[in-house]
Amino acid sequence: MCSYRVFGTTADVGVEAHAETLSDLFSTMGSGLYSIFTDVERVRCIERRNMFIESENLIDGMIDYLNEMIYLTDSQQILFSKFDVDVKTDKGVNITGNICGEYIKKHHHLKVPVKAATYHNAIIKHNGEWTARIIFDI
Repeated sequence: MCSYRVFGTTADVGVEAHAETLSDLFSTMGSGLYSIFTDVERVRCIERRNMFIESENLIDGMIDYLNEMIYLTDSQQILFSKFDVDVKTDKGVNITGNICGEYIKKHHHLKVPVKAATYHNAIIKHNGEWTARIIFDI
């Protein structure tokens, strides 16, 4: 079962995600990120973007994946709500995926703009299930 929770810190906000597979963990963290931006359930799947990210380790991969989506939101004014992600760890970390959403419209209630995913206290661990915890600069 995939789940996430958003938590506050002194000046930033974080997301802790849980999933059975590593790929589902990345997808769930995407949902958690966009729940900071807006009510994800109100974002329709109209515009698709493909992603391909190569990193040396899981933390770098997760941070790069999240920051790429933040960049797309900032540069193209698009919010995402569906995250189909495949993570391979045989030679480094390869993340491929298709994310889907729509351009920001008046019906989207924007909550908090997110500037970046940070390395501060970032964790990804596997102990029966996958868990990630990422702090975002707002």
